[in-house]
Amino acid sequence: MTLATALRPCLRPGCPELTDRGYCQRHRTTGQSLQLGATVRGYGHRWRELARAYRTRHPVCERPGCTRPSALVHHRDGLGPRGPRGFDVTNLEAICRPCHTAAHRELRRSTR
Repeated sequence: MTLATALRPCLRPGCPELTDRGYCQRHRTTGQSLQLGATVRGYGHRWRELARAYRTRHPVCERPGCTRPSALVHHRDGLGPRGPRGFDVTNLEAICRPCHTAAHRELRRSTR
């Protein structure tokens, strides 16, 4: 029995395909690196402005029990700004770096 993995948008800019990995089947073989620039991954001007405003309203990490200053804005669904809820503030969380690392570790475990 295999666990179902969450589908995410292909990392290739403009590709509408959903995949369980970084790139869809078509773009997986093109040799593109997962190390794409932030702007290409959707973290451009619009995202930077939203994240700055969100962190201004939430200066402390929103993870339960954490009192460290927030350093990043995290997408709760793990899909980033290119996901269907990329700019939905109910999908965002101001978070410190250690909690952000833990959040992504949890996401990786849940998609295996």
